[in-house]
Amino acid sequence: GTVGEVWVDSANLEKMVFQDVYSIDNPVSGVWKQPSPAPIARWLEQPNLFLRDANWNPDFPTTAEALLTQYAAERERAGVPIPPLDGIIAFEPDFFRRLFEVIGPVQVEDQEFRADNFFDALQSDVHMRFHQNGIPTAQRTEVVAKLGDAVFQKLTNIPVRQWSNLLTAAVTSLEQKDVMLFMRDPALQQTIDARDWSGRVEPTPQDYLMVVDTNMGALKTDGVMQKQILYGLDASRLDDVRATVTLRYRNTNSAPNWRYTRYRDYVRVYVPEGAELISTVGAMEDDLSRTQGRFVPGQVDVYRELGKTVFGAFFSVEPGKTGELQFTYRLPSASRLAMQRGTYELLVQKQPGSYARFVMDARFPSAVQRASPAEEPKRYGDAAYQHAFSLERDTRLLIQW
Repeated sequence: GTVGEVWVDSANLEKMVFQDVYSIDNPVSGVWKQPSPAPIARWLEQPNLFLRDANWNPDFPTTAEALLTQYAAERERAGVPIPPLDGIIAFEPDFFRRLFEVIGPVQVEDQEFRADNFFDALQSDVHMRFHQNGIPTAQRTEVVAKLGDAVFQKLTNIPVRQWSNLLTAAVTSLEQKDVMLFMRDPALQQTIDARDWSGRVEPTPQDYLMVVDTNMGALKTDGVMQKQILYGLDASRLDDVRATVTLRYRNTNSAPNWRYTRYRDYVRVYVPEGAELISTVGAMEDDLSRTQGRFVPGQVDVYRELGKTVFGAFFSVEPGKTGELQFTYRLPSASRLAMQRGTYELLVQKQPGSYARFVMDARFPSAVQRASPAEEPKRYGDAAYQHAFSLERDTRLLIQW
């Protein structure tokens, strides 16, 4: 919803300008004809792809380059000159929560922003209070610029004893993809990639999983969703290894309001290239409000992208309800062949800004000898591996039998 231009020269912050993304898209609304990806055209009902929806590819360097190109093109089409763009820094709300825990409260006009209220207060200002205060829609994100100025002022005066806390907050945010970096300078980008700070989709080891949710007009409902990713693996026979991904999402908001509604989600599940879809349960044609309260089964899109096979489907979760979407598939021959050595490796990559509980339940041909992360001791000694954790960062699981 908010786009900022920042000018930096030799570590000196010269200028910051923030705008509502609609102030960039609206001037070209009648002439911009870049086709949207099919799911956006269908479920978001936007045939043309504007900057506000262009964060589409889960590989952040790919998306970042597309955003830079489209931003410049839309501004040029609107007759607004811009300087050459060097890169993008993307921020998720949790970064600001950590930042405010270090620097303390920040006052902007009559609003105090703190670690425990930052996102709620900002959403209220940008989506509600601007109208109540008679502020034109185009100026509704001016509070973001004022907040940025106030935060930067605090940062420049932060005591030396707080520097280590500030560094910890920054590094944690980078590791958990609450801050992502992309630079067009290849040498800079190589350094960013080497530290896993770029949000890049990684190559597949033996097995791979990344779940990508895309909000299809569900307001800010992502913020009240409790998500579980259940991963079942049956590798008891290495000639036919099957996996089941079950997405169990609960919409904790009890009723629709200005901020939260039903969760309309186009899900993409990235798995090893060559995986064969066997079955799916829970894909929907549309949400219940558009199908007269009836569950109407929807199609599953299967295609290849980023060196992966992708299963894509729409599903929706009503306020106060829990929904499930499930995919069962056969791992490709390359993955099965690599497991003949008695070793299994799974890379689970988290979607930036999304936090889910990941639950693994796997079966192997013989008793598990070593595992990382380790199971609970009471589970040792059998051919099963069961482990659950909060998916806060990309995680590798290694099991030997």
